Amino acid sequence: MSPRARVPEAASLDRMAAGFMAAHLLVQLVGGMVGAAMFVGLGGMVGLVGALEEELAAVAFGGLFGGLGVLLGLFLLVQAVPAAFATWGLWRGSVWRQAASVVASSLALTHFPVGTVLGVGTLWCTWKAHEAQKKATGGG
Repeated sequence: MSPRARVPEAASLDRMAAGFMAAHLLVQLVGGMVGAAMFVGLGGMVGLVGALEEELAAVAFGGLFGGLGVLLGLFLLVQAVPAAFATWGLWRGSVWRQAASVVASSLALTHFPVGTVLGVGTLWCTWKAHEAQKKATGGG
């Protein structure tokens, strides 16, 4: 069997793992962007109130809060890239799908509680797909 040829059970489990990873990607992007927007919005409001009251400390704190929101959004966006690659690889059945899946789901484990559940689901499906492929090809 060629490396890309998958048994139906392994292909099905890869698709299920891709679903878990796609759900994590959506949760991370939407939740991260909403959280970043809240930080930026609250920082802007604090900065505006500080400017109206002529309080330099409040303006600085608002800018700091807004900057943290931008950094949070960028961090979550950068962390979503491995999840996107893993989803794509699992769905297509690429040779590197399992390695990308393990890396992306390991990153997902840190996003408690939803990311942890989705990461564990992805790891489990990836492991079962690997076992099914190994069993079908006589690899032990």
